Amino acid sequence: MANFGELVLVLGDLHIPSRSSSIPDKFKRMLVPNKMQHVICTGNLGSKEQYDELRELAPNVHVAAGDFECTVGKEGSGGGAEDAANQGIGVANMTGGATNMTSPLTTTITTPAPTATTPLPVMPTFPETKVVQVGHFRIGVIHGHQVVPWGDHMSLAMVRRKLDVDILISGHTHVNEVVEHEGCYHINPGSITGAYSSFTDKDITPSFVLLAVQGSKVVCYVYELIDGEVDVSKTEFTKNFNAGHAGTEVGVRM
Repeated sequence: MANFGELVLVLGDLHIPSRSSSIPDKFKRMLVPNKMQHVICTGNLGSKEQYDELRELAPNVHVAAGDFECTVGKEGSGGGAEDAANQGIGVANMTGGATNMTSPLTTTITTPAPTATTPLPVMPTFPETKVVQVGHFRIGVIHGHQVVPWGDHMSLAMVRRKLDVDILISGHTHVNEVVEHEGCYHINPGSITGAYSSFTDKDITPSFVLLAVQGSKVVCYVYELIDGEVDVSKTEFTKNFNAGHAGTEVGVRM
C-alpha cells in the first residue's frame, strides 16, 4: 500500500436526522477505523452518537461548534434547534472518479442504534474555533456561520489570519471547495450527507475531504457522490513559508 503520510478526514454538516437520515452507504464503506490520524469536523453533527462514531475512526477528533449543535442526545433538546441519530464510519484503497486515481480509502463498521431505554447522552461543548498542527501545517477549523457573507474568501481570510494558520477549514454552506487564497488554503468539505442548505437552491452533492499530509506537502482528495457513484478529485499544494498569517479581524462575528 502506498504511503500517503498523515491522514486527516475532513467532514461536516451531517444534520442527522433532521435533514438527512444517514451518511451514504458508499461513503460509509470507505471509512474504516484507525486508518486516519485525525478527524476534523465543521460541526452540526446531529447527536452524541454521531460524535462517538467519529471518535471510533481516529485517535484525534477535532470539532468546531455549528449553528445547530446539540448538547444532550438530540439537537433541539438542549442547545441548537434541529437534529438527532446514529450510523457508523473510518479509511483504505480506492480507484474512483473521472481522474482514475488511487486515493487512501474502503470497508465499513456498524454501530448498534440506541434502544428506547438508553438515557440521552451528554454532548461535549465544542469550541467556536480550533487549531491543529499536522506536519508543517497549522490547520484552523470554524463552522462558518460566523463569517459574513457566508463562504466569502475575504472574510474567511480574516479568520485565517486571526488564527495564524496555513489552512482554514470551514463549512456551513454545504458546498465543497478547495481554494488557494493569499498563498494559503481555504477548504470546505461540504455536507457528507448532502443535507439541504439555504445557501443554495440547488441539490446538495454529498461530499467530504481527505488530507494526506507529508511534512510541508498536502494532497487534498475531494470525494463526491454523483449519480450514485463516488467521484474523486485531488489538489496538491505545499506550505508557503513566506505567506503572512496575522491580520485584521474586521467583518467576522466570533
